[in-house]
Amino acid sequence: MLITKCPQALTKEEEVHRIHDALGEILDALIKHRGAYVPPEEYRKQGFVAIAASALMEGKIRSRKQSHIDNLYGRDPLDSFDPVGSALRNAIVDLGEHIYKLLGSVEGMQEVCARVCGENQLKLAIIDSAWNSIGEGDDRWWS
Repeated sequence: MLITKCPQALTKEEEVHRIHDALGEILDALIKHRGAYVPPEEYRKQGFVAIAASALMEGKIRSRKQSHIDNLYGRDPLDSFDPVGSALRNAIVDLGEHIYKLLGSVEGMQEVCARVCGENQLKLAIIDSAWNSIGEGDDRWWS
C-alpha cells in the first residue's frame, strides 16, 4: 500500500492524552503483575535489602539512566529477578521523562499524575518512586 499523505502530527493535548492512557494501562498491568508475581527462592531468602547491598558493594548499581540501558540488555542483577516488572517500571520512567519534555515542568507532570491516579494511593506511590529526580535544574520531581 502506497501512502501518499503523511499523517498529521499530534497536538500537545493529543499527545498528553495518549501518554495519560498509556500510563494508566501500564500502571494497571504492573499492579496486576505484582499480584501474580512470585519472586525466585534466592530473592525470598536474602530479601531485597541484602541483594541491593551486595550489588552496591560490587559496584553493580548505577545511575537510573545507566540502569535503564543495562535493563534493556538484561545486565542489571536486581532486575533479573523480575524482568516483566522491570520493563513496566522503566516504561513509567520513560513516560515521565517524555511528559516533562513535552510540558516543560514538574507542575505539568503533577497534573497528569493526578488525572491518572485519582485517589489510588498505590498508583501514586508507583509513579512517585518511578519519577523521582526527573526534570532539570531546580524543577525536579522529588519523592
